[in-house]
Amino acid sequence: MPRLPHALALCLALGACGGAARYAITGTARAELAQGTIQLEAAEGDLRLLTLIVDQLEGPEDHGEGLGHYVVWLAPLPEDEEQAPSFTRLGALEYDAEGKSGRFSDTTRLRTFVLRITAEASADAAAPSDLVVAERIVRPAASRGARDDGSRPPAISPVGAPPRGPVGGLR
Repeated sequence: MPRLPHALALCLALGACGGAARYAITGTARAELAQGTIQLEAAEGDLRLLTLIVDQLEGPEDHGEGLGHYVVWLAPLPEDEEQAPSFTRLGALEYDAEGKSGRFSDTTRLRTFVLRITAEASADAAAPSDLVVAERIVRPAASRGARDDGSRPPAISPVGAPPRGPVGGLR
């Protein structure tokens, strides 16, 4: 038993005990079959490791001539709902044409944000195009509020969110 306190201390120091938060991401009308997961876990300091995995995603060239890359963008949630998000390019999605899947990993300080994936001619695009193939607003459970209209898929957790409305049609 003497090892338990040391293991617990190490776990807390590395931020591993809290587990990772996972959020579902789905494709837009341009990529209706696309689906995946955004995973956030504690990293060094106030950083969070963001890992994105997307499956059933057709190639970027399917969205138009000259397109050859998917790019991942991140924006803090605007204070005003009417204000457009101000996106920063995180980088290119590592796309596997054979598996029709993509993977991306980076760190962020943001706790609430909009993640967007677009089809682009260049992996170094300066701004996101209108060819949005997937998007997700991420709000940790503690900060979900009036702006969450339920139009986005819920966060995925090991326990799962309680069901909305009557269960099994019973009232």
